[in-house]
Amino acid sequence: MEEHEITSKILDVASDLPVNIYPNPVTDYLIIGTNSAVESGLQLLIFDSSLKLISEISGTFNQPIYLPRELTNGNYIVQFRDKQNQLQRKSIIVVR
Repeated sequence: MEEHEITSKILDVASDLPVNIYPNPVTDYLIIGTNSAVESGLQLLIFDSSLKLISEISGTFNQPIYLPRELTNGNYIVQFRDKQNQLQRKSIIVVR
């Protein structure tokens, strides 16, 4: 009987973007905090609690982002995606 050696290696892959959202709860606008490496070319998606897409915004987020008026009081999921398809999801509470 022959013996075989099997080796494996786990690669460390960054799956989350370094993105912060404030204030939370949110009234009218979000401020997005990122590092300069991911500052441009982000896509922001806002989903309601049933995961229905409410809003989609792309661009550079170096200033406050005003929320669409149709966002009523409630919990929402904000998803960021960069050019390399890395994701970050955050929950926000909207209080109007």
